[in-house]
Amino acid sequence: MKIWAFIKWHYRRLEVWQKIWLFGTMAFGWAWASPDHSTEQFVAFMIFVTCIGGLLAKWWFWDSIRSSYKKFQEEQQGLFDTIKNSEKL
Repeated sequence: MKIWAFIKWHYRRLEVWQKIWLFGTMAFGWAWASPDHSTEQFVAFMIFVTCIGGLLAKWWFWDSIRSSYKKFQEEQQGLFDTIKNSEKL
């Protein structure tokens, strides 16, 4: 079977946030498997927290602001079209 080719094909098709999520969960697994109270465990856990926190911040702030700005642009364009077409009435 072409399992490795399929894995590479599937990975190339992932979005950036999915790759970050995958990296973060692998870091969590690394932290879980590391010896207790080691620097390696702390670093891996901080990588996990940073990945998850970054994704949450993106979803809560960046995506909501971008969505609101698109709605604002559409509303502004609609207002412009209304003003432009009002002379024809």
